Amino acid sequence: MSEVQVVVVHVPLLLIATVVLGSVIGAGVALLAVRAVRR
Repeated sequence: MSEVQVVVVHVPLLLIATVVLGSVIGAGVALLAVRAVRR
C-alpha cells in the first residue's frame, strides 16, 4: 500500500472515531447535567 492509500483509509476512520467519541461524551455530559438539575 502506498502512503496515499493509507491516508485515504485512515481519515474516514478517524472522523468516525471522533464522531462516536463526541456522541458518547455529549451523552455523558447530558446525563450528568440532568442528574445535577434534578437534585
